[in-house]
Amino acid sequence: MNSFLSKSLKLNRLILFLALTATTITFVNSFYSNYEVQKEQLILQSIEGNQAYASKLAGTTEVFLGSVQQQLAYSTSFLADKMFDHQAMQDEANRLKYQTDSFNSVVVTNAEGVTLAASPETLNIVGRKLRSQAREDANKSRA
Repeated sequence: MNSFLSKSLKLNRLILFLALTATTITFVNSFYSNYEVQKEQLILQSIEGNQAYASKLAGTTEVFLGSVQQQLAYSTSFLADKMFDHQAMQDEANRLKYQTDSFNSVVVTNAEGVTLAASPETLNIVGRKLRSQAREDANKSRA
């Protein structure tokens, strides 16, 4: 009987050990699964938030660039018949520069790239010929 009792205790311990092991494995598995799901949700929320922010920023940039192009189109039409009036060109460059914060500097040039007016005047480039790839590209696109 002692042998039967000893075997019974060992069997009880084995069953208890198996139950504890199964419970521990289940707990670790559920904890890991929960971690992975939450991580995935955080990543998706971050991506959605970034996408919404980028879309809003793109819209704002589009509106800003449209406004700037509208300002430049008006100035172009205003200066079209005043290309020999230095004061009118300087006044328009100053208006564009100081009316809004859209430009940090404004330069009026002729087709050859010679600067006719600049704002702020501290740039000291009036009368100088500008050489840049952007000016070259602009002249090519006009032709």
